[in-house]
Amino acid sequence: MTEIRMSTRGRVVVPKAIRDKHRWRKGMTVMVEDRPEGVLLTLVTKKANAKSQRRRGR
Repeated sequence: MTEIRMSTRGRVVVPKAIRDKHRWRKGMTVMVEDRPEGVLLTLVTKKANAKSQRRRGR
């Protein structure tokens, strides 16, 4: 587990080791989901993005 600090603008940096492990790169879209047990970050794939667009009627 890694502790990180939030900036005054509300930004956090995902540690490089975690970004590398999950192959997250600059420009990728990440979904932020508020859950009772905490916050979940999930990489948005093209498939998931298309499904989300359909739910919103786009």
